[in-house]
Amino acid sequence: MEHETETMFGIYLGKNKTQVMMFGHQEFEQFTQAKIADTQSLTEVLISMEASSKAEVDELARKVIKAGGAVFAGPETWNGWMYGMGFQDLDGHRWNIAFMDWENQPK
Repeated sequence: MEHETETMFGIYLGKNKTQVMMFGHQEFEQFTQAKIADTQSLTEVLISMEASSKAEVDELARKVIKAGGAVFAGPETWNGWMYGMGFQDLDGHRWNIAFMDWENQPK
């Protein structure tokens, strides 16, 4: 389910229906009562998501580049059991997505 206006966007994810919301700059500053960080020189958050496959990670990397974002890490294997990549969106926010091979996780 998605909710959308001209100044914000929200989507529910997963069986627990976690809501992720995106705001326009003015609305974000009003909601947080704080100025927006210069995301070209500072990082305020890293948003992480789990992928269902290595192919999904690779496809997202291609989509990020096509949309004008920047991949800053990977796609590559991390710690022998995760395959992921990190990217920066057009507003400079950093994200990472990883496929986790739980059966090969170190114990």
